[in-house]
Amino acid sequence: MPQTQAVDPQAPADILPKRRRIDPWGLLSAALFIVGLLTFAGFLSRYSWVFDEASGLRLPYLELSLLAALGYAIGRRKRQCAAALALALVNALTILPLYLGGSPGTAKPTGRFLLANVHTENTDYDRLLDLIRTEDPDVVILEEVNDRWLAALGDLRKAYPHFIEEPDNSDNFGIALYTRWPVQNLQIKTLGEIQVPSVHAVLDLDGRRVHLIGTHPLPPGAGGYWHWRNNQFDELAKYIRTLNGPVALIGDLNVTPWSFYFDKLLRDSGLRDGGKGFGLHISWPAFFPPLGVPIDHCLVSPAISVVQRRTAPTIGSDHYPIVFDLAVTSP
Repeated sequence: MPQTQAVDPQAPADILPKRRRIDPWGLLSAALFIVGLLTFAGFLSRYSWVFDEASGLRLPYLELSLLAALGYAIGRRKRQCAAALALALVNALTILPLYLGGSPGTAKPTGRFLLANVHTENTDYDRLLDLIRTEDPDVVILEEVNDRWLAALGDLRKAYPHFIEEPDNSDNFGIALYTRWPVQNLQIKTLGEIQVPSVHAVLDLDGRRVHLIGTHPLPPGAGGYWHWRNNQFDELAKYIRTLNGPVALIGDLNVTPWSFYFDKLLRDSGLRDGGKGFGLHISWPAFFPPLGVPIDHCLVSPAISVVQRRTAPTIGSDHYPIVFDLAVTSP
């Protein structure tokens, strides 16, 4: 039988067994170390969907690093505070370019575009309709629509006589486009291996031919999703290169500006990021912006100027709607 030794409760404290205590500074250092790993893993977004996902959380990394620095400053731990501030600086420098290099255009807007990922399960139809009445856009692009949503938004067809709708009742990739402008062509396109629908409108703006593509690639993740999203980017870029005239690509692209594949889409398509110069506009998740990421975008040809880009009030979706004022500056 194993022997046990009884502890005399009256024994001096210095000979009693010591209980392990949780070191709060150790926990904070461990958390900061993980944030550091994820920060630098994000620079490897080319190689894995895990790294690609890590690349998108620059704002949370910045926030957590600053909180850690504050904690260390209160505890007068100078070295750890300096390390946390250095990590915050790394993430801040990745965000800074969104405020630079693409100053808002000064041209008079040609028209207003509204992008809204409505979230299939959302049933707050009136908030979307109220937003459309308030913003009065010339073009409305809706994503994640199904038959239920389209039935609830029937009045849009009266205000916007040119439209195309592709509902999806089994998944979250339905799409619809409405415009009051004349169109030369309006069609559903399926680009990429997974064949999710995109919409291509050829708008007639006083004789100027402008291509508008609305799209919603799959989110990156395991099980092929990352590959399918990247493949759709490749096919989109090839398709855009075949078009004659200015192009605007608008949609929930399920990618952040810090991903290798976002830059690759810009390079391969010849488009530029219409969000440059307008700062960090969180578009998802609307229910918790502090952990938010910008994944709803407007990419444009050099002949199109982004005069204004802003986030609209929530419509009950997990995405914020985005409003773009665009100007076509050349034929």
